[in-house]
Amino acid sequence: MLQQKALMVDRRNPSIAFVECSASQAWDLAGLLDLHLGQAVVGLDLHALEKDLAATLPSSVRHVVVPAFHAHQIVRLLDPEKAQAIAVHVEVGQRFVNQAVSQLPAARPGMLLRDREAIPLYPEMVKELLHLETEITLALIENPRAVERVIAESDLIFYTPPCKEFADRVVPEDKKQQEVLFEFTPDALELIRRSLGQ
Repeated sequence: MLQQKALMVDRRNPSIAFVECSASQAWDLAGLLDLHLGQAVVGLDLHALEKDLAATLPSSVRHVVVPAFHAHQIVRLLDPEKAQAIAVHVEVGQRFVNQAVSQLPAARPGMLLRDREAIPLYPEMVKELLHLETEITLALIENPRAVERVIAESDLIFYTPPCKEFADRVVPEDKKQQEVLFEFTPDALELIRRSLGQ
């Protein structure tokens, strides 16, 4: 059903954008939203918008969906006469679990993180969702020694969405790896639909 909706979408003049702090995550979640809404959704990198809003935001966009923790940045950028910001909650959920389960078991899991603030959050969330008993070895990607250690000592490497390009470059192909994938909560989808008048 969702795939059928996606085939019928006119993508020439998207009226909805999804914004995240990494381009890969913005496009991933824009694709999911596109499927749920049956409307073209363009993924946009928050940092590119902050550098040059006029060049980055298509003029056809009237609604900008953004995770709640980035809402203040988007509200500051947007002209409310031209585009409305819709702040929603996204979560790590079943989509991640379904993909990660195929990578298990992992005796020595590791994780690559971009942001120091993510250290207390992501490892515990992944352990809980996947019912892992083992501690996850962590590395911030700004620390080359810690990254080398995680790669050398781990048999499965998780990485947060902003680290996707980095992980693709540095993690050897023979190492199992899994992106920590986000998805929209049912409440978020309902809020978006209401805001769009659906």
